Amino acid sequence: MMTAFTISRLHTTKGIYRLSGEWTLSGCCNGDMCNELNIHAIDVMGTDGWVALKQQSNKELIDELRDEIVLHLQSKQVKPR
Repeated sequence: MMTAFTISRLHTTKGIYRLSGEWTLSGCCNGDMCNELNIHAIDVMGTDGWVALKQQSNKELIDELRDEIVLHLQSKQVKPR
């Protein structure tokens, strides 16, 4: 089951982002944990405030941020129920 999340401010190696979406943490067949992450909205902090990004044209950026997003969610103990 996917768990909804909202991150109001995430400092990353690529900038400061605000995100919302859903995620789940589940076991994989090799014993490792797998994360499924669906981003619904992503904004970047610009010089004049938040700027909405189009998800489809920023898929590569979202993929680059995936580990930092998941680490943040895990550290905040936002875990699926």
